[in-house]
Amino acid sequence: MNTISQKLHLIFAVHPRTRNSLDKFNLYNKLNDNNNITLIAPISYVPFMSLVRSAKAVITDAGGIQEETTYLDIPCLTLRKILNALSQLLKVQINWSQPKIYQST
Repeated sequence: MNTISQKLHLIFAVHPRTRNSLDKFNLYNKLNDNNNITLIAPISYVPFMSLVRSAKAVITDAGGIQEETTYLDIPCLTLRKILNALSQLLKVQINWSQPKIYQST
């Protein structure tokens, strides 16, 4: 996240379990000290989708957001072993100044 934040401002909605893990590994304060990363508490669906709609790209570990980002034509990098959405079976090529997704052949 620190590397990506050198190019883009990141907003990270931190789930309580994620916060516990970040604290356990002394990572929360490192992220919080980065001026280009904004850590926020989890928010409800409508305000969250407002953030997604204005995003250049989304990085997630949650399965549900995959469909929304596909529908909104927003690049989504899903960090999980199993993808829930067939539409996410794509080859991802990210140029952070102009994100694009190309379907694999």
